[in-house]
Amino acid sequence: YQAKNYDEAIACYKKATELDPSFASAFYNLGIIYEAKGMTDAAISSYKQVLTIKPDYYAAQNNLGSIYKKKGMIDEAMTEFKQILSKNFNFPYAHFNLAECYFSKGNMHSASEHYYKAGLFFIERNDKVWAQKSYEALKQTNTQQDKVQALLEKMKEAEKAEPAAINQVIEVSPKAH
Repeated sequence: YQAKNYDEAIACYKKATELDPSFASAFYNLGIIYEAKGMTDAAISSYKQVLTIKPDYYAAQNNLGSIYKKKGMIDEAMTEFKQILSKNFNFPYAHFNLAECYFSKGNMHSASEHYYKAGLFFIERNDKVWAQKSYEALKQTNTQQDKVQALLEKMKEAEKAEPAAINQVIEVSPKAH
């Protein structure tokens, strides 16, 4: 897969699922490969199989919702993201993707709420790239400027906290003589 030899990867993962029909990760990886090849129906089928085996495999459910979103099946996508959040409220990708769905429907208030929550959870995970994406998307809603400012401040605080944490480690470490 990493070498982008998708057909060989598909054959290997299919063999793995034949040997162990409960191998959720193999079905998940098949979904990713099918998606990379533009085979969305096969990807959907693979992700659904994952969820049959392991209903709390949130990455698979998020990917399923993302495919629905790309296909313009916004209500179906929203259902997937809401189901994830009902079981795992701290899953930032579901917040972000749900926000994207609300944004596409013109519901900027709900979009901003979920972009903000996604940003907070990404900051908590120290994922600067996705925190920044959440912040930029939040600004695009043109609503709740207080949350835009609050998220920016939290991002700045996280940036400042990193060097302090490194300094603490250095101070506590025994000095070489």
